[in-house]
Amino acid sequence: MGNAYIIGDTFSTDFPLQNPFQANHHANPHCQLCRDVFVSKLNETGEALVYSTYLGGGRTKNGIAIVVDIEGHAYVTGETHSSDFPIVNPFQSAPTGSSDAFVAKFNHDTDTLLYSIFRGSSEQDRGHAIAVDAKGHAYVIDHTLSASFPEVNTLMDQPSGCEIIVQVQFNTFVIKLDPTGSTLSYSLCLGHGVGRATAVNASGLVVIAGYTCSPTFPQVNPIQVAFGRAVRCFCRAGRYHRLQFTFLQLSCRRKTRHGFKYCSGFRG
Repeated sequence: MGNAYIIGDTFSTDFPLQNPFQANHHANPHCQLCRDVFVSKLNETGEALVYSTYLGGGRTKNGIAIVVDIEGHAYVTGETHSSDFPIVNPFQSAPTGSSDAFVAKFNHDTDTLLYSIFRGSSEQDRGHAIAVDAKGHAYVIDHTLSASFPEVNTLMDQPSGCEIIVQVQFNTFVIKLDPTGSTLSYSLCLGHGVGRATAVNASGLVVIAGYTCSPTFPQVNPIQVAFGRAVRCFCRAGRYHRLQFTFLQLSCRRKTRHGFKYCSGFRG
């Protein structure tokens, strides 16, 4: 049995805490929609908290994804509107848009924040998924409303995937952080779409899955070439330095008036 790790956001000022990094709810009490992120770890039986902490500043925050490395450090990502969000060892120390993605790494006992950074453009940005490799590099999949999201060490034989935003379409981007959070190994924009999940294996192969509304989403060696219905899934995998990318458009149900469609797929 293992520990359970939970991330979310709360309006509560009496959320249960244990060994917290941040003991107080920092959201503005005069803002009805403002909330703080919480990060909690349960023991193996689920009967007690190992730690539970707030994470946030004066404005709205959304805690969206969490992953844990082999040493028990927790990595979290989401979205913040707060200029006073707690920042430690950052390469980007201030927000740049209406909202920025955040990435934070907690020590295994959570009373220490090992790093915490903003990552964003001049528009809205949000962290949706996070993975970590055996060396402690974090891989974050986000979406942005910007067509000029800041890119670093992009694929040399491919142009930027960022497209001009039309209506409410987003661009998907992926970033890789070094174990200290102070260096950005790369930042890539893939194109119109929203990344929802990511994973990385021992050899550094990164897999990204999500959905796109764009018939021009970049493809390499696709198993499905033609763009199908109004919304399609995508899956993309690659080793960044080897430039070996595979793109799969997978079957989906259409969006209906009762909610969003579901996607399914596979990786061989």
